[in-house]
Amino acid sequence: MRLEPNISIRTLDMEEKEILPKYKVEIKNINSFKFMEKAVLAEIVRQKSLLDRGETPIQENRGFSEAGGETVSQRKKEEAHDYRYFPEPDIPPMFFDMKYFDEISKEYKKRLTQSPLEQKNILISKFKIDRNIKEKLKNDDNITIKHLEKIQKLIELGHEEKNVINKFINKIEIREMDLPRIKEILDSQFSKISDEKFLENIIEKIIEGNQDAVNSYKSGKENALQFLVGMVMRETKGQADAMAIRKILLAKINQ
Repeated sequence: MRLEPNISIRTLDMEEKEILPKYKVEIKNINSFKFMEKAVLAEIVRQKSLLDRGETPIQENRGFSEAGGETVSQRKKEEAHDYRYFPEPDIPPMFFDMKYFDEISKEYKKRLTQSPLEQKNILISKFKIDRNIKEKLKNDDNITIKHLEKIQKLIELGHEEKNVINKFINKIEIREMDLPRIKEILDSQFSKISDEKFLENIIEKIIEGNQDAVNSYKSGKENALQFLVGMVMRETKGQADAMAIRKILLAKINQ
């Protein structure tokens, strides 16, 4: 990409008399919009300084020196008349105030619809889940608005929000299923996870049958707690929430 802006400046006196500049400076081979902005601003300062002293800038090609933050002369125009500009005879001068632009902006915003990314972020912001899971949803390009709408519907039907969303993040195959089928899977797999009574009954049996592990944990061995969590997970065939198990286990052990 190469950008080559052309710059000339009129004094206030020239504007009042509607006189156009007799020169134009072209800055050559700018390779980014960032550098073009710097080059144009530097050239405006240079030309303004010359005009303030009563001098007319030379019509020429210039380059931009990033190190010096200024434009540098490259060559004068051999045929300057080829670079002049003049008003279009069929288009009269036009003047606009900020009110005009504000009205255009308001009208444009009325017509502007939300982009798919904006719609996606709005849906995600409504979920009552922790920030890390929200970030996972935002960063997963394969989770579309269609998937989020399914999640929203399932939550409205009474399924636990965090579990539903984790399922959509971790189980790719579930995303394209129709809603009745997803609901059927969630009803069979998530009902136990969200049922604390169900988990408590299993955890009490695991604690009763693994007193050595319980005593090891109480004596400071953290791995013993992980062993108990694993025993509960095995008992529930991996369907229970590990955080929920840990919470109930600690409550039972510390009673």
